[in-house]
Amino acid sequence: MNKKPLVYITRKLPQKTINILEDVAEVEMWDKEDVNIPRELLLSKSKNASALITMLTEKIDGTLLSQAKNMKVISNLAVGYDNVDVTEASKYNIKVTNTPDVLTETTADLAFTLLMSTARRVIESVDYIRNNKWTTWSPMQLAGKDIHNKTIGIFGMGRIGEAISQRAKGFGMEVIYNSRTKKEEAEKNIMQNM
Repeated sequence: MNKKPLVYITRKLPQKTINILEDVAEVEMWDKEDVNIPRELLLSKSKNASALITMLTEKIDGTLLSQAKNMKVISNLAVGYDNVDVTEASKYNIKVTNTPDVLTETTADLAFTLLMSTARRVIESVDYIRNNKWTTWSPMQLAGKDIHNKTIGIFGMGRIGEAISQRAKGFGMEVIYNSRTKKEEAEKNIMQNM
């Protein structure tokens, strides 16, 4: 009977993901959600693993790669792979993958949430109520500012910048941006809002 390859995961992932992996591999996982895997444990687990699923917090360098004799792939759960020495991995014929589009919309949602929360003074208002400062209604009390029909400036019109631009369009905002290249989708948003 062939032994399944070992996949080591450096942060707790949803059980649904583990179930899929267990169909084809033996799976071990650092089960802490809010604590980085200790370096020595990562080095130890990597020695026998055929694959690693890593986070941007783990340093995947020559020291680790030279000891990982069975390693075939490193799947970095991050948009980039700055934490992985890709050049060194290629010396050992280890494939390195990442997840470039996984958080585009989520990040744009969060950015827009922060924009709206700041404009509308949401955190300040919550603190005001929690500290029992509210006594009566007033038309200007913690009213904040409107964001609709305002101008938004975006530095870097990559995937996330374009997603923010699309959200701004829904609020009738004028979009101005700075980018190394002209972005047609952003230009459509700008033209429609002028």
